[in-house]
Amino acid sequence: MMFKGLLVQNPYGLSDAQLEYQIEDRCSFQQFLGLARQQRVADTKTCWAFKHRLAALGLMASLFEQLSLNQAAYIARKDQIVASSIIPALLPRKRWEENARIKAGAVLVR
Repeated sequence: MMFKGLLVQNPYGLSDAQLEYQIEDRCSFQQFLGLARQQRVADTKTCWAFKHRLAALGLMASLFEQLSLNQAAYIARKDQIVASSIIPALLPRKRWEENARIKAGAVLVR
């Protein structure tokens, strides 16, 4: 589970604290990691310690190379978590007199 956490952390550019929060918040992350809905996740310090232990042993680069994500058509796109809302906007209405002046070639000044 910890290495899968690194796989999720890297493309999104998440810090260790953000990783912990996103795993707790997102069902898709929990499903990828194989966690049950109410199962506890690794805390920030555990993620940090695991990542630095792999780096100290020189395993971080070799593990990512063995996965060969670039050859598997995987494209890492950082900062792709987006939240948005669609809000309808009112269109300004012109009066029939204004439309007549526009058709006649007059310039409207408001």
